[in-house]
Amino acid sequence: MDYTRLQNLRNTYPAVNNTDVSAYYENNGAFITRYGLDKKNVYINYDNFSLETLQTLNPQEYPYVDFAFIVQFQDEETGTIEEWTSAPFKKLLEEAAKENNPYFNRYSVAIIPLNFTELKNHHKRNKLVIGEKYAEVEVTKTISTIEDMLLHIQWLTVFTDQFRNTTFGERINDSKYPIDGIGSWISKHNPTGTFGFEWDTLLKRTLNDKVFAEELVSDSLVSDEIEKPTPSPGSLPVIAEPAPLPVIEPTPRTGPPERPIYYNTRYNDFYPVDVTNGQDIIRFRNNEYR
Repeated sequence: MDYTRLQNLRNTYPAVNNTDVSAYYENNGAFITRYGLDKKNVYINYDNFSLETLQTLNPQEYPYVDFAFIVQFQDEETGTIEEWTSAPFKKLLEEAAKENNPYFNRYSVAIIPLNFTELKNHHKRNKLVIGEKYAEVEVTKTISTIEDMLLHIQWLTVFTDQFRNTTFGERINDSKYPIDGIGSWISKHNPTGTFGFEWDTLLKRTLNDKVFAEELVSDSLVSDEIEKPTPSPGSLPVIAEPAPLPVIEPTPRTGPPERPIYYNTRYNDFYPVDVTNGQDIIRFRNNEYR
């Protein structure tokens, strides 16, 4: 969203001799007053909105965040609302407030309301947590904080042909928008364990019971008891992964390169046996030379 300064407005009333109407706008604390030619009787009061609670990500850490709107995070659990924007866009709002421009403020620009309670708890739903346990993985980072969500919003709003990486630490290969990856996970696989089958019953329930699938995971969620089989005397032991082979550096060549050995595929009756003065000495199979 572009910012139009007062001197660039189409309506220049009540200015007569010039198009700069900034002299007719005055900051009166709670209001910004626009005056007419008769300042005593002709004026309009506009609400003056503070920008102190409008938050941004650290521009030193995230210089590429530049979306031009306000994101409103509504948290039903805490009963709070937080409003965030990019540092460049907040700077425009501050310039408008300094110039007493009542047409460009935090409530006249685009505001995107988001249910923060829903978004921050999405990764805790049964359908995701149980599936991860069944797959024997643990998600160590995902989109769950305001910072994570703002970075994803930034990626959604820019015109880039790069997909966002799923792995945290792997940035987009874009010089202007090097946005970081989404998350990370670790494997919890135990080669002598149950391979996650103790979660099979609950996983099938998430597929058949949509209400249960969308519920947040609880501490009372208990997996099946699977008896670990006892290996028979003839069972092969679990073999650990072999150690990597040592890297052997090739021995550097000390003499001149060897000449290639030529092989006659047509007659198959002679071959080189020696090289003297750059000429091949050919010996036939009957030990005769030519």
